Amino acid sequence: MNGSVTDLYPAEEALRCGRKEKLLKRVCAITAAAALTACIMLCCLVNTKNAGVLAPVIIGVSAAGGCVCVCLYMHGIRPAKAMRTHAEGLKEAEKETLEGILLPERELFSIPKSVTVCRVRLQGDGETVHKLSIRADREQLLPAPGSLLRAETARRYITALEVLREGGAAGETAAPAKEKRKKRERRAAKLKRCLSPLMPMLLVIILSAVLWGWIFTLITDTAADRKITLYTTASIADQTALSVQLEDWARADGTENIRMAQAREFTYFMFGGDALAAGDLFIIRESELDDYIGWFVSLPAEFRDLPGATYIDNGHGTPVGIRLRTPDDENGALKHLSLADGDWYLFFGKESLHLEGNRDAVDNCAADTARHLLNME
Repeated sequence: MNGSVTDLYPAEEALRCGRKEKLLKRVCAITAAAALTACIMLCCLVNTKNAGVLAPVIIGVSAAGGCVCVCLYMHGIRPAKAMRTHAEGLKEAEKETLEGILLPERELFSIPKSVTVCRVRLQGDGETVHKLSIRADREQLLPAPGSLLRAETARRYITALEVLREGGAAGETAAPAKEKRKKRERRAAKLKRCLSPLMPMLLVIILSAVLWGWIFTLITDTAADRKITLYTTASIADQTALSVQLEDWARADGTENIRMAQAREFTYFMFGGDALAAGDLFIIRESELDDYIGWFVSLPAEFRDLPGATYIDNGHGTPVGIRLRTPDDENGALKHLSLADGDWYLFFGKESLHLEGNRDAVDNCAADTARHLLNME
């Protein structure tokens, strides 16, 4: 090696880093496009029955694609770009040649948004000490401390070196304690690089959950005139199954404008009371009537004289609710509700758009659905 010049920034290296950067950018773009396409296709398959299953799948696909892109950028694109721009910058910089004895002290330093370098010192003539830097991945090309070097530099970076005399004499090597400290620093720097994508990946996961959760809200909901709603103070054991049953009934009766059905507990609307009050059908306990009586309209005529039915009035003799059957003889839909501890009644909302006689009503789907709930079909 003595007398030979080692070029630390060969021209083909910058070209290779540029090609790597472009290739990884394409892979990143393809990954992002594939994840987005998969999410959109899955969204097209969403319906009331499978929404609960597809929601986490779509969020997972989006988050996985985003995390892959983060890793490609953090461990591939960014280092390649840093290497390329660093090499190109030094190529255009003014060069200077220095000679001196390589001292044992070295220090690793990571330049933000650029490369990791190793700080070294050359003992020149007299008391002159040249403080230089060499790229960390080129540090192993340095000879033993105490060697006489001739270094070509640009912006205080060593771009080429020539070993004029091999060193390594006693007292010129680093102390064992310093060597151990440097090894710890290298391991810590390597671990830091490996863990650097964690925070961006966590952010991607959170953003995926928020974004696709919002999109899911849009595709699993619709305007009030296109859905039939049932709200209850009872616990719903299987909200999806009950919603699907209501949807099947609405479509079986030929109501063309109904796109979907929703069965919700009152607690779902802790921060949205106006939407709750605009429901089509309500099932509440008799003891709760005074709290919500203002939301209900009087029973349609066809529900007032049912054989064996029990009614509840608004305090002025007008029936507003009809008692549901006991758990022993309830129908297939009501099995999803916990109707214990008191008598439960079915009511019609006065703001419903699906009850003839109400203002702005578009159909009578609420009454049709109520007939199924009461086994009148």
